[in-house]
Amino acid sequence: MKIADTVHLPLPRQRVFAALNDADVLRRSIPGCESLEQVSETEFEATVAAKIGPVRAKFMGSVQLSDLNPPESYTISGEGKGGAAGFAKGGARVTLTEEDDGTRLDYEVDAQVGGKLAQVGARLIEGSTRKLAGEFFSAFESVAGQAAPQTAPGAAPVDVPAAAAKPAALDVDVPIVLATAVAVLAALHELGITGKVIDPLREAGAAVEIFVASAREPKEHDVEVATDFVRSNRAGLVIAFGGGSAMDIGKMAATVARTDQPAADFAMDGDPLPMDRVPKICIPTTAGTGSELSSTNIFTAANGKKVWIWGSETKPERVILDPRLTVTLPPHLTAWTGLDAFVHALESSTNRHRHGANDLYSHHALGLITGALEAAVAEPGNLEARGAMLLGSAYAGMAIDNCSAGMAHNISHSLAAVAPVHHGLATALGPVDS
Repeated sequence: MKIADTVHLPLPRQRVFAALNDADVLRRSIPGCESLEQVSETEFEATVAAKIGPVRAKFMGSVQLSDLNPPESYTISGEGKGGAAGFAKGGARVTLTEEDDGTRLDYEVDAQVGGKLAQVGARLIEGSTRKLAGEFFSAFESVAGQAAPQTAPGAAPVDVPAAAAKPAALDVDVPIVLATAVAVLAALHELGITGKVIDPLREAGAAVEIFVASAREPKEHDVEVATDFVRSNRAGLVIAFGGGSAMDIGKMAATVARTDQPAADFAMDGDPLPMDRVPKICIPTTAGTGSELSSTNIFTAANGKKVWIWGSETKPERVILDPRLTVTLPPHLTAWTGLDAFVHALESSTNRHRHGANDLYSHHALGLITGALEAAVAEPGNLEARGAMLLGSAYAGMAIDNCSAGMAHNISHSLAAVAPVHHGLATALGPVDS
């Protein structure tokens, strides 16, 4: 049986290619997928419950990627067995073409079926297959789009006129609910920078309340207090504004605030993250953690151990990257946070989980960061360098989200658990020690 079709996706080609190789995106997009695990750089194992005509079955099998030519094309092949229902095996050639308004995806499938499936009839199998493909691409467009960085109108991430070297006002087109909690770094709030975010919201009629988030690495107490703040104010939107600590605290609080449980209940192998969550926007004011695009949110538990709340549910609905918000960062913090981003990109492209699709992000991040960090430290008002650092940090955040970090971060988290050392500095020391 052969099937060929074309799908248009309103997403950049690099993002589409990376998402097609992302186990989490695929698991959430494939109809009936119960599990999907990447077992090597080019191999996945999956369990999928499917209905083909009158036949229902649970298929278990493996999928291999070959002929990789990122971000243009690859071949995917595999075989699944469904017990008495039979088996299915075959391959598909996938080609991506960049267009002005997104990406054209062309695929050609050549498949064989056996057992009861073979008795269903080619026409019915083809109809069911096309229906499943339609459901997959509909879900894929949504899931892949959520993971991509977005920039609000008026907040250019890199190309900002030099004359505009001051914080920009917030200009976003997301719904604003009247009760709004804003998480900010204490130092930034005292400097008045947050007014550029808060004032337009208040002028639009939003009831804005300020929570001053700690600049230190988050502790369990910090997360619980922030969560209670969001709950008590019945927040309809959380804006996490600041460095990685403020964003992590804001993301975790927004994710679990509509439950009656403490945030710690959801850490590690705890309870599943809730479906009902407060919408959130992340606005980084440092170029380092990449927290704005990461689904890992780390804090120190009451027992002193480093733990995390993990899941795509913690990612924000909108990210705003504005280099004008980073120009007041002192040179030493610019260097420390920049090196943190550099190590994210380095470790995600060299550890045992790395793969070619994720290298699109980590390698691009390395290029941006190495080309801009020195200038950002030496010339704090250099918006081109600041913008490149923000974008490099964001890409590096996506890279570690896909492939994790390495030994330098193990050392860093251990140091932070016993002493108040800045995460960026501790991480920068990691490659030297390891």
